[in-house]
Amino acid sequence: MSTIVENYYAGGRLGVLACCGLALLAGGVGVYLAKAKEDFWCGLGWALLVGSAVVLVASGAYFVGLAGDHAHYSKLLADDAPRFLAEENNHMVQAVRSFYWVILGEMSVVLVGIGLVLLGQARGTQVLSGIGAGIALIAVLLAVYDSLNRQRATNYHDHLNSSFSSSVKLPSVPSGSARSLVPQELMSSVRNQHPHPPAAREPGRPSAGLLSARGRVRLPDDLQVLVEEDLDLRDGRAHVLGLVIEIEVHAAV
Repeated sequence: MSTIVENYYAGGRLGVLACCGLALLAGGVGVYLAKAKEDFWCGLGWALLVGSAVVLVASGAYFVGLAGDHAHYSKLLADDAPRFLAEENNHMVQAVRSFYWVILGEMSVVLVGIGLVLLGQARGTQVLSGIGAGIALIAVLLAVYDSLNRQRATNYHDHLNSSFSSSVKLPSVPSGSARSLVPQELMSSVRNQHPHPPAAREPGRPSAGLLSARGRVRLPDDLQVLVEEDLDLRDGRAHVLGLVIEIEVHAAV
């Protein structure tokens, strides 16, 4: 499990560094294009320059957050693994949901950029078209990057779910076998103390429990048989319950 955690957070930090590298490259290209004489390329350059600065700031904050989460959950895994699985699972659910909304927002920005390009073309303002193209380009790259992050988070969440399920899995009895999980020596000792289950009463014969419960009031034969059969069933269940209680007491001792 520790290897899975290390790989996820290390991969996240590596992705942030790659994103920062691309942002620096886009910023350099933006500086170069901003000096161009053509209005379209000048607008594109300024859009790349400003967009790369925003990406660098956001990536830096995300990098710091990843480092803090990594330290927190690694320590929690070492101290309390079940609690780690529960908290990290909730954390990943929120992360996957957040990536979904971030990607939708970035695609909305792409549409805004395309709208600016079309508006600039309609008005004959090439600077506006260049700015729209730069905004759309930055937003597309961010959407691709966050889609990869969302897929990584989903895979990591699946690993956590499988680990959590295996950690709470109960021991199973082999198929086709009615073997008890209680030690045979303990079962033998209990059987020796209770060698015979309660004997069934003959139909129509009033039981002691029935007579005492009814104050020796005679019931109709059909009703009396039904009541006696019910009492037989209850006596059997009480006998089984007594065995189970004694087994638990012996096991505790």
